Amino acid sequence: MNRKKEITAVIVGAGKMGTNYIVCLRNLKIRIIGIVDISNQNIKYLIYKFKLNNKIFFRNIKKILDNKNPDLLIISTTADKHYYYAEIGIKYKIKNILIEKPVCCSLNECEKLLRLQKKYK
Repeated sequence: MNRKKEITAVIVGAGKMGTNYIVCLRNLKIRIIGIVDISNQNIKYLIYKFKLNNKIFFRNIKKILDNKNPDLLIISTTADKHYYYAEIGIKYKIKNILIEKPVCCSLNECEKLLRLQKKYK
C-alpha cells in the first residue's frame, strides 16, 4: 500500500486572507497545524466559523515552530510584518513559504531574505 505523506501548514495572520487560506487548505486536504495571530477577535471568529480546535492558535510563531515542522508557511499579515515572519520561517528551514504581496516593504529586505535562504538552505 502506497501512502502519501500528509502535508501540513501554518498560517500567520488570521484576517481576511488568512480566512481564505483556511478554506483553500481544507479543499486541498492540507492539515492546518497552527494559526498565528495577535487578535482575540480573529481567533474567536475562526474557532466559531470553522469549528477549529483552540489548541492550534498561537500568538508567537516560535512557539509552534519549536514543536512542529510544517511543510508550508503562509504569511498573510500586513506588509510591514512579512520580512519578520519570513526570516523566522527561513531560519526554521521551512521549505515552502508563501508570502502575500508585497513580499517585503523594501528591495533591501527582499535581498536579505534571498541571502538568508541561501545560508539556511
